[in-house]
Amino acid sequence: MATAYDTGTRDAIIVGLDPTRNDKSATVGIVQIEANHAGGIALHGDWVYVSDGPHAIRTFKKSALHKAMRESQDSGAEETPKINPVRITKDLYGTSFLTADNGDRK
Repeated sequence: MATAYDTGTRDAIIVGLDPTRNDKSATVGIVQIEANHAGGIALHGDWVYVSDGPHAIRTFKKSALHKAMRESQDSGAEETPKINPVRITKDLYGTSFLTADNGDRK
């Protein structure tokens, strides 16, 4: 997955990518999220975290994102589904880049 901006609406978008493809068919779906300064994206368990500028993180359910990606794929380029975060955590610093850790400390 990657984040970008929709030039028409100025909303941020999450683009689903198939890593096994090397052409335009690599895009498997596009989902709009509300206008923000989307940057880093991380997956952990059932959650997807998207940085919103340097001071916030938006949290989405992975199942909701997958459902919206499938809807996007089924409708073609004509409609881009929009989803809302489950939570927005604010007043954080240094959130432009994200990663996830499985917590395994062997």
